[in-house]
Amino acid sequence: MKRIGVILLSISLAWSLNLLAGDTISNYFCDFEDEVQNLTWHFPANPSNSHHWTIGEAINNGGKRSLYVRPNDMDTTTYVNTPAFVYAYTDITLAKSSEKYTLSFDWMAAGYTIGATDGLYVFWVPDKDDLGDSIYISDQTTFVLSPTLKAYALPLNPTMTCPDSLCGKSTWQAWISEKTSITDSRIAGGRHRRLVFAWRNGTGGPVNPAACIDNIAIVDSRACGATSDLIVTTQGEDSLVMDWKGEANSYEVGCYSYEKKSWQVVRVDTT
Repeated sequence: MKRIGVILLSISLAWSLNLLAGDTISNYFCDFEDEVQNLTWHFPANPSNSHHWTIGEAINNGGKRSLYVRPNDMDTTTYVNTPAFVYAYTDITLAKSSEKYTLSFDWMAAGYTIGATDGLYVFWVPDKDDLGDSIYISDQTTFVLSPTLKAYALPLNPTMTCPDSLCGKSTWQAWISEKTSITDSRIAGGRHRRLVFAWRNGTGGPVNPAACIDNIAIVDSRACGATSDLIVTTQGEDSLVMDWKGEANSYEVGCYSYEKKSWQVVRVDTT
């Protein structure tokens, strides 16, 4: 495992780290800093009208924005104890070159865990089931996960407290599908998928924060392994040092200047 370091010069920035593994490999990254990409996220109507997903600046794990659940009357990461299922999704088309991808994201979700009523769910829905928004509305009405959607739920490393969802954490956590890689022949055929995040809560609590998501990545599992031991330190007021471990021969390090409203991408060769 190689140790790689790079210095970035920028007064106000957000950064991203991508491995370069060949022109035919398509990877997906979303840190909610790109306003155009943010428009590809959709939020089905919530019949309870109590809270919903949004992309905003109330919280983040790097940069300025993230995806989170908030009440209708304020921009915070809180929720109310009105039973609801609320959804956020985006449609993604992966390259034909691989049949195995790894999903990772940063998350935070506390919730009222007595009886496991509150929690964050993640779904990877194939395009053969054109679910539309109606299935989400049905779930939001009954507050019970439908069998159709449940079939596409990703295993989330269950615990005694949270048997089928992510919950009980009020600080940022990293989740990666190390043992549940996204595999499907339709991915190899270049078909699109729907990545869905769902937050469910009951009448207990509330125990804040509600669900928060940042730094989503879907990478070809055949490529070099994911980076690890990432350390970011500042040097003065206008520079920082990024140091990480990885096996790729090349990386792209991108930094976004909020002052200039533009990205700067630096290629790092480790050979």
